[in-house]
Amino acid sequence: MQGNGWNAHAVLNPDTPLSAFDAVADAAEGLMLMVVHPGAQGRAFVPETAERLAYARIEFPDHYLSVDGGVNGNGKFRNRSKK
Repeated sequence: MQGNGWNAHAVLNPDTPLSAFDAVADAAEGLMLMVVHPGAQGRAFVPETAERLAYARIEFPDHYLSVDGGVNGNGKFRNRSKK
């Protein structure tokens, strides 16, 4: 992928420990955290995601971080990426 101009990113579900990213961190440019449990529209935001995101920023400072999932109301981060 990377040889063709694509960037590799990994996606972790809310119940997947951040340590799972360690196995692919060297090959990935970014990490996406799901903020809902996947499976259907309208799932509730998992509040612990904010803490996981802050911890991921510390643990993986050289990677793009993004989130995905249905954030309603005042939620301002929907699939945004920051390195």
